[in-house]
Amino acid sequence: MTATPVGDTFSPVDSSGQGKKAPMNGQLEVTVCHRVDQRAFSEFHRAPEPAMVEVYTYTVSDDTMREDMPHDGIFRMNNAVTGQELNVTANARSLSVGDVVRVRYRHRWDSWMTPTYWAVNGHGWATVEPRDALRARLRGRMTEGEVRTAQLGDADALYAEVGR
Repeated sequence: MTATPVGDTFSPVDSSGQGKKAPMNGQLEVTVCHRVDQRAFSEFHRAPEPAMVEVYTYTVSDDTMREDMPHDGIFRMNNAVTGQELNVTANARSLSVGDVVRVRYRHRWDSWMTPTYWAVNGHGWATVEPRDALRARLRGRMTEGEVRTAQLGDADALYAEVGR
């Protein structure tokens, strides 16, 4: 598995009670986004105007899906310990509090489904509303002056413009 640098619908829960999702013979596409605003290492929901940029993308099997986090092993795969982790491969820093991952599911040859966004919290994960994540991605593409003057109120237009 390699990380590829970048310029909600899930299966039912299994009956094991371990919080895993039942595999559907598909893939998860995971995009790691790092926060770039002044409060970058604080929880996403505590920042008044979070900004983030996409850093790298990778895929994993859908049998790693979880109810309480994006997938099994996500921290180990994205935090530099041995030098073989995905963030090291992508020449990026480790996944930290405040960062966001976008997860899209694809069943076999179907198209990618609507993404789910997860923010790293101090203890665990929290889901992020797609429009909040898209606004943060848009802010991450702008300079500080552009952020102050941007019209971010129309979330539907923003979703259409930024997409994905």
